[in-house]
Amino acid sequence: MYHPSIIEQSRVSLEKGLRSRGVELALREHSPAEVQEFLHRLREVEWDEEGVPSQDLSDEDKAFISNEILMCRISFPYWLERYCLVLTDRKTLEPLIPWPSQRRILDAISEEEIASYQDPTARKVKIVLLKARQIGGTALSEAGSVKTMRACESCRMKLPRSPRYNGSSGT
Repeated sequence: MYHPSIIEQSRVSLEKGLRSRGVELALREHSPAEVQEFLHRLREVEWDEEGVPSQDLSDEDKAFISNEILMCRISFPYWLERYCLVLTDRKTLEPLIPWPSQRRILDAISEEEIASYQDPTARKVKIVLLKARQIGGTALSEAGSVKTMRACESCRMKLPRSPRYNGSSGT
């Protein structure tokens, strides 16, 4: 979920599993700009509690959404840089673009993940972050918690409704 080789193995395995069920979907990484453009196009679509859209979506839109759900499931960095929003000091919701210090933390997690992946006796990646202020560790920790809870199908969480992200403060 963090290390590129594990993400790639997950992508290949996921595509193979989809093909075995008759679904042809070549997963690809869309740039943050492509994702923002897609979200902008869909901003008028309303979704009910079960995630059903208020209008029919094109096959292309459905494929894009499926791709994004699956890419986010297998890659924390992909989700983080495209879908994790933070409330800024200016009270606007903006994508979390990792600082250099946060990239170093993500790199350390990635290296721990690959090391534990190669050791069959290891079960989890364990990171103890002794941090100073302003390195972004708390934001990454909170993002990781939200991502984990959203990925768990048996977990239910209710997030407070906020103004739809449109690049402004929502006012």
